[in-house]
Amino acid sequence: MSDQGKHICVKTEMNAQMQKELNSKQFIFSLVLMIIGGAGVLVALILDIIATIQDKPDKEIFIVLIIFAVFLGAGIGLFILVRKTNKAVNAQIKMNAYEFFPSYFTVTEICNGEEVAHAKIYNSQIVKSRESKNYLFFYASAAAAYPVDKRNITAEEISELKKNFNMPSKKA
Repeated sequence: MSDQGKHICVKTEMNAQMQKELNSKQFIFSLVLMIIGGAGVLVALILDIIATIQDKPDKEIFIVLIIFAVFLGAGIGLFILVRKTNKAVNAQIKMNAYEFFPSYFTVTEICNGEEVAHAKIYNSQIVKSRESKNYLFFYASAAAAYPVDKRNITAEEISELKKNFNMPSKKA
C-alpha cells in the first residue's frame, strides 16, 4: 500500500478533557506523593511530640520529618502544576487536524479558526504511544504528545492506527 493510498482524517479539540486524560498519571502520582508525605509528616510529628514529652529528643525523627515534608511539598507542587496546565488549555480555542498515512501523519494546528502550524511526523519518530478512555496519544518526545480523539473515528480506523503504531489491541 502506498503512503498516498487510504488515509484517515480526524480532528481533535485541545480541551480540558483531553488535557485531563493526558495528565492523568501525573495527577495520580501527585496524590500518592501528598498522601505518603502527609502521613509521614503526621507520624514524625507525633513521634517527635512523644519524644519531647519523654524528654528524649531524637534527631533522626527530625530528619524523617524533613524527608516526608519534601514528599508532601513535591506532591502539592505537582498537583498545582497539573491543575494549572489543565485549566490553561481552555484559554484558547485550539484544534489539531490530522491526516494519517501508513508511514507518517500530518498535523495542522488550528488556533481561533486560523491555521498556525503544520508538521509531518513519520511513524518512526513516535517514541511512545498510549491509549486512554477517549484518546490515542502519540509521543514524538517526552514533552510532545499528539492526541487523537477516538470518538471522531471508526473502530476500524482506531485498529488501523494501533497497527501502524504497534499498539496492543484491547480484546472485546
